[in-house]
Amino acid sequence: MALLTSLVAVFLVAFVGAFAAKKLNQPILTGYLLSGVLATIFLGKFIRFNDVSVLADLGLAFLMFTVGLDFSFRRLSRVKEIAVFGAIAQMLITAVIFGILGSLGWLGNLGTTEILILGIVFSLSSTAIVVKLLSEKGELDTLPSEIIVGWLLVQDLAVVPILVILGQLGGLGNLGMMGLAGKIGLAILKAGIILYLVLFLGKKIIPRVLAKVSEVGSREVLLIAVVGLVMLSAGATKALGLSFALGAFLAGLLIAESASEHAIFSEIRPLRDVFAVIFFVTLGVLISPQYLLTNWPLVLKLVILVTVVKFAVSLGVTLFFHYHLKTALQVALSLIQVGEFAFVVSRIGLSLGVLTQNTYSLILSVTILTMMVTPWEIGLSVSLYEHLRSFTGRWSPALYKVLFAGFDRYKKDHPEITLTNHVVICGHGRVGKHVARILAMARVPYLVVDYNQNAIRDLDLQGVETVLGDPADRDVLEFARADCARAIVVAVPDRYSQELIIANALNLQPGVVVICRSHFEEDYRRLYALGVTAVVSPEFEAGLSMAHRILDSIGMDRAQTAGYLKQLRKEQSV
Repeated sequence: MALLTSLVAVFLVAFVGAFAAKKLNQPILTGYLLSGVLATIFLGKFIRFNDVSVLADLGLAFLMFTVGLDFSFRRLSRVKEIAVFGAIAQMLITAVIFGILGSLGWLGNLGTTEILILGIVFSLSSTAIVVKLLSEKGELDTLPSEIIVGWLLVQDLAVVPILVILGQLGGLGNLGMMGLAGKIGLAILKAGIILYLVLFLGKKIIPRVLAKVSEVGSREVLLIAVVGLVMLSAGATKALGLSFALGAFLAGLLIAESASEHAIFSEIRPLRDVFAVIFFVTLGVLISPQYLLTNWPLVLKLVILVTVVKFAVSLGVTLFFHYHLKTALQVALSLIQVGEFAFVVSRIGLSLGVLTQNTYSLILSVTILTMMVTPWEIGLSVSLYEHLRSFTGRWSPALYKVLFAGFDRYKKDHPEITLTNHVVICGHGRVGKHVARILAMARVPYLVVDYNQNAIRDLDLQGVETVLGDPADRDVLEFARADCARAIVVAVPDRYSQELIIANALNLQPGVVVICRSHFEEDYRRLYALGVTAVVSPEFEAGLSMAHRILDSIGMDRAQTAGYLKQLRKEQSV
């Protein structure tokens, strides 16, 4: 009965938090976390936190399983240079900076091992939260998102050796330097063996087993097999002295490349969502109001330090790989929170006796507070870039040249554009590339504007007319001769950039045809008010195409089908 009461209280506050978040047009995740804090204050006597934390562990396990399931070596390969080397550099630099700050006493009165763990923990970011937010915004297919997701996946893989090494820290007190090096070397070897086994099983054995299970043709059998695999993998890593959640993540990696991946995700998703709600609410519950009231200056200082250090390091690393400042800002602002593996690492540290209860509470408080502000930080990236560019352009031309003109290399690396009566395609992603292909087939002159240097380099090799720069910049559009273009195609997904491109294009050539993509129906009226000629929704067009094929397959008269589609398009444009 006590457990039932606890669950009722958790789901009640989760419902209230999610409902309030949606009404206030905020991410539901923020509602869950804040409702957990309120639950601690107002419903603490009704919740048995030990029982709920067990269910929260299951929630984290299923959450990390789906993160592992979403792992794609193909996606990682597209940005492998910055994802692998960038993520490793960011983690090492961040850990070293916090190590130095800790040795100077900026992190409080902590021991060497505690400083080491804090540096490791604060170098990690949240895959679960960031991927969820990017997915909700419909931006997972953009270049910054590909870099962010690849970066996070490398961090997740790095957790394997981190947790193995952490398991060796409990008995380091009496060891000399040689003994310490030996134990860490053994731990790294163990981590390498685990990763090798995961990759071997994932490529050779698990796909065959799941294929046999799928042949049975029963959803229940498939679900039982998958949950059993998750529990088996989680139990195995727990027995090796690692974490339960790490085992679930590895189970996801095992299945990620199998043919049954999508079917498995659809079966496990409802289970994950239910337990994940408990997990996120419990994160809020873990914040001790008493600890915060007593130690708020230290917590606030660390939240600011984590935000500033991770932002600066991630921004610097991304710029080092010669990515555009706009991309670098989006990457940096998406990675400045502390990730969910912080709970796993700190809990293991506490159980090994290398972390005190106060340090454990400090890590939890900093982690959860940085998670809470993540939705606003991610939403800030594009507007921050535009305001920074506008401000420096007005007040410091020299700084503007360093920060912006140096990245928009269209004037320096490109001869003058001579095209007229052409189509300017802003963004060469999943939508823009198909527009470009059709225009090429129709022999309609066109030009691609994008700040993704990889895409521009590939197009240059194909002989396509390109401009490397931010299409939201009026100077870039002017250089692309938008003032004498036949049409402007706005194929970038983010709303803020869309508005700037539309305004600048119509300012350069009033009345020019502007075709804009949009994933959200609520944006149609706003885009038409801005002067867009037509708004195209990829999801809407996919629905029309599928309906057209269905009506054709059942023998519907083509004229009648065309009438239905025309009517639906008319309703959509209202």
